Amino acid sequence: MQHREIITRKLEMTEGKISQLESLLSRGGSQSDFRELLNQTKDLIQDVKDYVQREPRTSGEFNQ
Repeated sequence: MQHREIITRKLEMTEGKISQLESLLSRGGSQSDFRELLNQTKDLIQDVKDYVQREPRTSGEFNQ
């Protein structure tokens, strides 16, 4: 996998954002802060999807 380190880093960042969202909920944070973190998390997920799409396909994937 060509982009393994980047994908791993983005997934770790996503986990961090989810923790921030959980913390925000537990302490009664504002709705705007929650939405901002949620949008950042969605962006990270889309980044990972884009990196995966750029990866070369294996012969097994072509035969499916």
